[in-house]
Amino acid sequence: MDPERTTEILRALRGNAPAGEDCLAPEQLAAFFDGGLCTADRAEAEEHLADCDYCLGQAALITRSRGDSAAAGVPS
Repeated sequence: MDPERTTEILRALRGNAPAGEDCLAPEQLAAFFDGGLCTADRAEAEEHLADCDYCLGQAALITRSRGDSAAAGVPS
């Protein structure tokens, strides 16, 4: 799935749900899943996902919306 479509899905799914001030933007999550982050940014995103239930939930939504239960970017 292209990054623009992933971002579009995230924006639609987020609706009015509150994200923390430090949460990943939809574009960052899209780039995370589509391999568009540099190594340092990817490591930072992984660290954030490990500690943020909100963003981890958004990652799960991306995975489900793609129908890809083994998404390469999802931390396990």
